[in-house]
Amino acid sequence: MNMTFRAPMCKSWTLTDDSFTIGGKTILLSDITGVSTTSKPTALTNGVITVTLAGGGSQILAVGNKNAAQWEEIVAYIREHASISTTAPADIRPGEDGLVYDLEGVRGRHIRVYEDKAVISVKATVGSFITGNISDGEKTIYYADCIGVQFKESGLQIGYLQLETASALMNNKASNFFNENSFTFDTTKVPNEKMREVANYVRQQVEACKRQKSAPAAAAPSPADELKKFKELLDMGAITQEEFDAKKKQLLGL
Repeated sequence: MNMTFRAPMCKSWTLTDDSFTIGGKTILLSDITGVSTTSKPTALTNGVITVTLAGGGSQILAVGNKNAAQWEEIVAYIREHASISTTAPADIRPGEDGLVYDLEGVRGRHIRVYEDKAVISVKATVGSFITGNISDGEKTIYYADCIGVQFKESGLQIGYLQLETASALMNNKASNFFNENSFTFDTTKVPNEKMREVANYVRQQVEACKRQKSAPAAAAPSPADELKKFKELLDMGAITQEEFDAKKKQLLGL
């Protein structure tokens, strides 16, 4: 293969059998550890491929409408020849310190779903820089603090899973996609079916916390109930008469 791709306002790049060249540098396809797409080439927009490189960093590759018919072939070829881990991106790892799901998303997003909390982190990528989330770091959200869960499947736009909390102090509060409580993904990273499974799990855990909060507190036992319990212990020989008498005086305030 030896194809050159051009797109308006973007650097041209050339794809060969085992590498691509852009801006005077050549990158081996075997050095690519991740591939995601954010748009397809149309008459109005460029197709955008973001490749993650071994050792850190990423590279954006633009494809113009002239090569729209070859878009799927281009993306498939890069994925086929990249060194992407065979582990499913939505790998379930139950029992690892309560870790249930460990997912890599888009725009630098990563989420670890535990039995009692979710940890959303953002790493420095071109996508997180553009959305203003590059400095978000890592945030732990406990299900007990959640007031709701929003989920949108990936389609023409990227999808998201958002854990809503009452806090008004957060980055990009008005954006479901780039709120610091949101995990963003597309189907190249996590299939919609798997992400629905994750969203349902999080909802169940949040609802369980709500039911626990709303459950009436158990009434404290009355002195008479306590005295009856200690009388049974006395009859069983579990405590002495002296111990029973002392407890009786304590319960009756004598």
